[in-house]
Amino acid sequence: MEFLYAFLQVFGYNFHLVLLPLIFSNSLHMVLVKRGAQPFLEVPIHAELFGANKTWRGLVVMSISTELFVQFFWRLWNYSIHLPLPPFGLGFWLGIFYVVGELPNSWLKRKMGIAAGESAVKNRWLFTALDKLDSSFSVAVGSIILITAYGLDDGKHSGLSLSYLIPILFLTIQNSLTHWLFSWILVKLKIKKSL
Repeated sequence: MEFLYAFLQVFGYNFHLVLLPLIFSNSLHMVLVKRGAQPFLEVPIHAELFGANKTWRGLVVMSISTELFVQFFWRLWNYSIHLPLPPFGLGFWLGIFYVVGELPNSWLKRKMGIAAGESAVKNRWLFTALDKLDSSFSVAVGSIILITAYGLDDGKHSGLSLSYLIPILFLTIQNSLTHWLFSWILVKLKIKKSL
C-alpha cells in the first residue's frame, strides 16, 4: 500500500509541477508562433539538421515560461497538497529538456526527407508516436535527473541508478498520454495544425 501511495504521489507531482507548467508553456509558445511574436528569436537552431521550425524562440520561451509556470503552480497547489518547494531553475531546465528532446526526431525527419512542419506520408503512425514520445521521454529523464540533482528524492539515492528506470517508463507513458490529449485540444482550438 505504501508503494501505491508513493507511486500516485509521484504521478501527482509530475502532473502538477511538470506537465501543467509545460502544457501552459507550450500553449503560450504556440500562440506566440501563430501571432509571429518575437521575430528576432525566430531563428532556426540549425536549419539543416533540425529544420526551420526548431527556433531559438522555442528554447527561450519554453525555458523561461516553464519556470514561471512551475513557480505559479507550486504556489497555487501548495495550499492543498503541500508540495516541496520547487528550487529556482527547475522549470527552466524542464523547458530545456522538452525542447532538446524534440531535436532528434526533427533530425530524423530531415534525414528521411520530410519537410519541417510536414507530416510523414510513409510510416505516419511511427512519426506520430515519435512526436509524442520524444519530449515525453526527455522530460521524464530530465525530471529524474533534476530530482536527484536538487535532492528532492529525500536522499534515498546518492545518484542516478537503475531504480529510476521504472519511474522513467511510467512518467514517459503519463507524459505521452497527456501530450496527446492536449495536442488534440490545441488542434480543436485551431492553435495547432496537427497532432
